[in-house]
Amino acid sequence: MKILMLLNRDVYCVKALRLLLPFLKNHEVSFLFSRKVGNLRDVPCELLKIKEVEGFGVEEDLQEIARNFGYRFDFVDDINCSAQVEELRKMPPQLIISIRFGQILREQIIKIPQFGVVNLHSGILPKYRGVMASFWAILKGERWIGTTLHYIEDSKIDTGKVIAISRREVNFAASLIENILALYEVGCADIIEFLKKVENGKKIELLEQKDLGDSAYYSYPAQEDLEKCAKLIGLI
Repeated sequence: MKILMLLNRDVYCVKALRLLLPFLKNHEVSFLFSRKVGNLRDVPCELLKIKEVEGFGVEEDLQEIARNFGYRFDFVDDINCSAQVEELRKMPPQLIISIRFGQILREQIIKIPQFGVVNLHSGILPKYRGVMASFWAILKGERWIGTTLHYIEDSKIDTGKVIAISRREVNFAASLIENILALYEVGCADIIEFLKKVENGKKIELLEQKDLGDSAYYSYPAQEDLEKCAKLIGLI
């Protein structure tokens, strides 16, 4: 199967690649990385520190992974530009897998792959849509955080039909970053299970988000949010 993976340059995507690539070796896989996720202007310094740690050593890790698996990792500033859309149409991928990709996909991209576009969200949908979902869940007193594998069906954020939700109990002895990293073990297992079903022509059981409870969207936290969360769990 021709698979296009859309990723971000951070430690979470490095871990996801290490978990997924042994399974993907029998597929024709291409990679596009976004250069950043979200707008980090005018955010608290503590949040910039978190982002710095999330990016530490990533370039070297990606180079090592590319060498070991024989892949080339490309970067894209605007996946929706006409030149990029035309390039994907010429490919075309049969499936797109998005993990922490920093750009909103438009309809012209979404309708290209035969088996659709799926996204691994590091939060439990629909309760925690948007950025830093695990942070907000911990701040709001949740004992469990998780990942949601869902389809991207339009240009709205984190709204598509749900394929799988996996949960892990918050480890308050570990940092926020360590807790989020641990989520990718269960999240990538859900991706692999989904891929097996697609390969074997099995039906994908889907859940509508409207049937899964209340929906809320979150953006980057303010200074006071970071201070409150730091009293519950180490941030980095």
